[in-house]
Amino acid sequence: MMAALPSPSQAQEMERYTTLNLIVPSYDIQAGETITVGLEQIIAPHWHTYWQNPGDSGAAPNMTWTLPEGWNAGEVMFPAPDKIEYGPLLNYGYSNRAVLLQDITAPLGYDGSPVDLKVSAEVLVCKDICIPEYDDFVITLNDPARAGDANPSLIDEARTTFPKSVNFAATYTEKKDTFILRTSLPEAMNMDLINDAYFVPLPWGVVDNAAKPVISFEGNDIVIKQARGEQPFDDVDEMLAVLTLVTDKGKAHYEIIADLDPDYAQMQAQALKEKALTQKTGTSIPLEDNDILAPSLILTLVLAFGGGLILNLMPCVFPILSMKTLSLVKMAQHHPGHARAHGLAYTAGVIISFLLVAGALIVLQLGGAQIGWGFQLQNPLIVAGLAYLLFIVGLNLAGIFEVGHGLGNVGNNLSSKKGIIGAFFTGVLATLVATPCTAPFMATAVGVAFTQPAAISLLIFAVLGLGLAFPYLLLSFAPALQSFLPRPGAWMRSFQQFLSFPMFLAVTWLLWVLIQQVGDAQLFSVLIGLVAITFAFWAWPRGAWLGKLVAIISFGAALYGLPVVAKKMDEGARYYQQTKNLTLGEEFSASTLDYYLTKTDRPVFVEMTAAWCITCKLNHASSIDIDATRDVFADNEVAFLVGDWTNQDTGITEYLHSFGRNGVPLYVFYPAPYEDGARPDPVILPQLLTPSLVEKTMTADYIEH
Repeated sequence: MMAALPSPSQAQEMERYTTLNLIVPSYDIQAGETITVGLEQIIAPHWHTYWQNPGDSGAAPNMTWTLPEGWNAGEVMFPAPDKIEYGPLLNYGYSNRAVLLQDITAPLGYDGSPVDLKVSAEVLVCKDICIPEYDDFVITLNDPARAGDANPSLIDEARTTFPKSVNFAATYTEKKDTFILRTSLPEAMNMDLINDAYFVPLPWGVVDNAAKPVISFEGNDIVIKQARGEQPFDDVDEMLAVLTLVTDKGKAHYEIIADLDPDYAQMQAQALKEKALTQKTGTSIPLEDNDILAPSLILTLVLAFGGGLILNLMPCVFPILSMKTLSLVKMAQHHPGHARAHGLAYTAGVIISFLLVAGALIVLQLGGAQIGWGFQLQNPLIVAGLAYLLFIVGLNLAGIFEVGHGLGNVGNNLSSKKGIIGAFFTGVLATLVATPCTAPFMATAVGVAFTQPAAISLLIFAVLGLGLAFPYLLLSFAPALQSFLPRPGAWMRSFQQFLSFPMFLAVTWLLWVLIQQVGDAQLFSVLIGLVAITFAFWAWPRGAWLGKLVAIISFGAALYGLPVVAKKMDEGARYYQQTKNLTLGEEFSASTLDYYLTKTDRPVFVEMTAAWCITCKLNHASSIDIDATRDVFADNEVAFLVGDWTNQDTGITEYLHSFGRNGVPLYVFYPAPYEDGARPDPVILPQLLTPSLVEKTMTADYIEH
């Protein structure tokens, strides 16, 4: 065994963490013969060196030879590596001791005279820090004085640590960001004795090294799945890997060469075809119908208009439309011109408000913010302010105060310019209360909008607003339709007062949302504010100046409660994160979803919701959080993940964007994998659910393509 010849720099080193020795099995070599030399690494405790694929960090050892003309050094051969965990990283390498082997071949014309072979060895050794260490060696072959230094037994011993080269049939592929290695073991091998298995690929980056592999046995095939790495298969010349089988007797290492699965090329061709079609349509947004491409602009505008129309039937918008319709009943008989003007003003209020919300959303997204439709309701200050506004509307409808003489118009005067302004701001109010709702067709249109240039996005939102305003606009311009409206009378006063109750229910809902966001302790100031608002409107008409002064003070006290909520926003968000309770399912995160999709065979149902989303709550109560759906989940072992977007959550926003969505609700079902381990494409459910629809989605037979 030859000792290292230290360089001057090495002589100055204070401490070494490896001892390198060159092992020579024989110093006698003839022309054309090959000897195998070994580089022994004796590694300090708690330190490690690296395999040829070091994993997430590190570098492989290097041996550089200086040889006479005609001599040849083969590839460095490595023993089977260990997995070395370091925080979130996983490396492949060695602890304590390892011996690398390398063949040296003499030329055919070698005359057998003594010859010097020189090698420089470099090893990176790491613990909390990494240090490169070097040694230089000289071998003098066919020197009788060196014959006693030969040590063939150490080379033989080292070979036992190497993986056995075998010709097991093996294939590899990838599906849904998962690397899949399938290896056929010999029939003589007893599969029942195998407790565990793992593999280490030689090509760097084909797997996520730190991800836990999932192992399954299919007859004499062993299938190992692991999260995919970033290295494209096109850059892999040969998929050589070390397959390790773990039994009660220890570990057995095999060197295998896997071939690319023949089906993978076909899958790639299909993917390229779909990509080409996607580029042709200009968007890659998945729709609820997974068999059609993203819509053209015209179809998107149609969906936006239809979504706006359906918004009028949502519980958050219907009372506003009813208020405007009531005003039209009286106005249409005596002031048809005013009716048309009010229709235009209301429509303008709706469309301009939609454009302002969309414009703010576009600007914030361009600035890097991860937000989506309804983002303003993630701000407790806006939720509290909207609660105040709807409460004032409810008080007006209930007759607690009157502003002007209009019926069903908040702050309107039917025969003056003030009435036109009131109609405009009623349109603004309709938009504000519409943002918690997502109607059918609307999600697709909004999703497409945020993949287009700003001008196209604003056009889509303008058409969405036109759809919301269209029923009232149509009534105001169509006298024939106005004839179907009931005649004015005493019933209108009762109906107006009745409409105050949906407003108060909306306020109750907003207060519940506020509790989810900032906690019940901060709700007190808002409740006091509601009482102060009521007192202000009661006091205003009582007394020439004293009543008005008391009303102004009371209203100011109510507004004071809003900054109190704003100051507590951060604290409330922490409260919500610590106390929120998911009555069904577990909390969504990208890592949790990845775990179920890559490490289990269970189907997965993802619900994206928010406390301020009325559509979400109706769906959850009517179609998800019911015994029938619970039974379907249990019978099919469905993993149910709930993403709560009540407060801003970047991870949920990114998930919504991945499906072309900018708001909630979103329902995605991931069916169980096929027999080959691949999962069918995820199924996107509509925005309005029924129990039968959920059950059919869970129990459908997804045919492998």
